[in-house]
Amino acid sequence: MSSEWECGACTFLNPKKYGLVCEVCGTERTRSISAVPAASTSQTVEGEKSETGALSKTTNSVQLTAPEQISRAQMERERLARRAAQLDYSQGSKKRVLPFSDNNDNNQRTTLSRPASAHRICLTAIKPFPCSNTTVSFDQIVQKRQIRAAFFSSFQSDFEWIANHLPPHIKICFALHNPKRTPPRRQNNITLVYPKLTAGYSIMHVKLCVLYYDAYVRVVISSANLVDYDWESLENVVWFQDFPKTVGSSGSSGVAIAGSEKTVGDVFREDLIKLLKDMEVDEWVYEDLSAFDFSPCRAHLVISKPSTQTGENLSKYGIGRLSAIALLLSKKTPIPESVDMKYQTSSLGSLAPDWLSSFESAARGTLLESKDNTTTSAEEVSPPPPPPTIKIVYPTAKTVATSIRGASGAGTITWFRKTWVECQVKHLLRDSVSTRAGALSHCKIFVCGDTYYYCGSHNFTMSAWGRVEAIGRKKKGMPEREKRVVMTNWEVGVVVEGGDGGIVPFETGEKFVEHGDGIMAAHVI
Repeated sequence: MSSEWECGACTFLNPKKYGLVCEVCGTERTRSISAVPAASTSQTVEGEKSETGALSKTTNSVQLTAPEQISRAQMERERLARRAAQLDYSQGSKKRVLPFSDNNDNNQRTTLSRPASAHRICLTAIKPFPCSNTTVSFDQIVQKRQIRAAFFSSFQSDFEWIANHLPPHIKICFALHNPKRTPPRRQNNITLVYPKLTAGYSIMHVKLCVLYYDAYVRVVISSANLVDYDWESLENVVWFQDFPKTVGSSGSSGVAIAGSEKTVGDVFREDLIKLLKDMEVDEWVYEDLSAFDFSPCRAHLVISKPSTQTGENLSKYGIGRLSAIALLLSKKTPIPESVDMKYQTSSLGSLAPDWLSSFESAARGTLLESKDNTTTSAEEVSPPPPPPTIKIVYPTAKTVATSIRGASGAGTITWFRKTWVECQVKHLLRDSVSTRAGALSHCKIFVCGDTYYYCGSHNFTMSAWGRVEAIGRKKKGMPEREKRVVMTNWEVGVVVEGGDGGIVPFETGEKFVEHGDGIMAAHVI
C-alpha cells in the first residue's frame, strides 16, 4: 500500500514517503517522518500560489487552507500586522460594526432587508467609518443562513475567512489563479478550477460571485478579492442584483435593445453563462441560471479573457465590448470629445499615449487601433487619434502615507517606479482621495460623463482591457484594415447608464489635484 505525508502548511498529501519538502508549496517538513496512509486521510486539493488551495471537510464546518504565493511565514507576519493595526485603531475593541444600520447603535442586522430587485452599487463597509445605505459587508452579500450554493472567483483568496461566512455542506465552486495548467480539484462538496492562462504575464483577475438561494440567484461583481482586508479595510466597489425564479412560462418583458430581439437581461445572462463556461466551472453553476428571470437587468457585462478576438467577436470582449456598449448607450452616435472621462484604478502599468488615445476612442464608441501591427503603405496608415485627455485617478505618496492604514496597507496599490519614471502623461494623473477621509481605495471605476459608468475588476491597463491592432492590408472596398483585440487577463465588470446608481467615491472638487513632485508624486513600489 502506498503511503503519503501531509504538509502542515497546505495539507497537500505528498507521495514521497521520506520527502523533506512539500512538492506544492515548498514548506520544509518539520515533524517526524511518519507516513499517512491515503485510505485514512480525507482527500485534499493540490494547487499552487495563493489562489490555489487545499480544502478539508469536517463535521461541523468547512475548513479551507491554501499554499502561498510567497512564503507562508511572510504572509502570516503581514496578516498579523494588519490585525494588530485594526485593533490598535479601534483601541482594542473587537465589536463589529454592521452595515445598513439606521444609526450607529447596536443594530445587529447582517442580511439585506429584502432581495435587491434592481441592481445596487455600494462600497465595502470598512472600519472605522459609519455604515450607510451605500455600503455593504461580505456578511450581507453572502447571507449565510439563506444561501444554498455558491460560486466564487478571485485573484486572491483566504479560504479560512471565506469558510467563516458559509454554512457547511453546501455546494461551492471556486475559480482561482494558477500560472500552471492544473486540472479541477474536487473534495466532497467543493470544487476548485483554474481558468487557462496564456504564456507570459497573464492573470485570472475576475471578482465574481454567483450565489443561489431558495427564491433567487444573486450575481455580484466587485473590485474586492476574497480576503478580509479587501472587504473590511480597503475601499472597494460592489455591484449586485438578485434575479427571482421564473414564474410561469416567462418573466417580464425586460429592457429592450435597439435593433435586437433580445433584452439587456437576455444578453447579460448569455454573457455570464459564456464566461462561466470559458472558465470551465462546474456545470451546475451556469445550468441553473436558466431557472431565473433576468428581465429586470439593466447592466451590461464587460468580459476580458486571455485571447485574440477578431470579426464578430471583436465587439464581445475587452476594449471592443466597452466600445460597443458605449455606442449602444449613446444611441449609435459616438460620444463627443468634450465629454469628461475619469478612471479610478489601483494598479497601473505602461501608460503609452497611443493606447490611452485608443482607449478613449473606444470608450466614446469608435474602435481605433493602438498600434499598427504590420508595415503598410502611407495611404493605409490610419490618421493619428487626438492626444489623450482622460483623467487617471491614482493615489499620491502623500494620500497613501496619510491614510488610516498608512503605506503598510497599500500592498495591492501598485505601480512600478521604473514604469512611472518612463510615463509620458503624468499631467493626466489626479490624486485618488476618498470621500471617506483616510480610506484607501482599491476600486476600479470608469466614469464617462453622464453617459455611462463602469465598475469591476479591470485596472486601467492594457493587460486588462486589451489593445486594438490593425492586421494585414486594407481590402478592396473596405474603409479600413481588419482589426483584432489582444487581451492578457481574465476580467469582468459592468456598465450601467449614467445616473443609474453609480457611486463616485473619490473627491472631484478642490482635492482633485494633479500629481506633482515629492510626496505629491504617485505612490510607487
